[in-house]
Amino acid sequence: MPEVFFKYYIYAHFNSDDKLFYIGKGSGNRACTRYGRNKCWYEQAKNGFRVEILFDGLSNTKALILEEVTINYVKIENLCNMKNKSTIYHHF
Repeated sequence: MPEVFFKYYIYAHFNSDDKLFYIGKGSGNRACTRYGRNKCWYEQAKNGFRVEILFDGLSNTKALILEEVTINYVKIENLCNMKNKSTIYHHF
């Protein structure tokens, strides 16, 4: 399979107090951008944020699954993610 299919990653954002506040799936520079975030995210990142890449080199499908599993593992109520994704991994 061409390498382009494995361009996705799972990332975490930590606020200036080093508190985890967001888990996301991205490609390119998505993990580092401040654009297109929700109100909670902006509040948490107002004093800066740190990015950690948790998993890299994923297909889109695997990234979607791993994003949901990671969010569920850290408990969604502790994060600024808008909502839990549909239970996509139950369909595979």
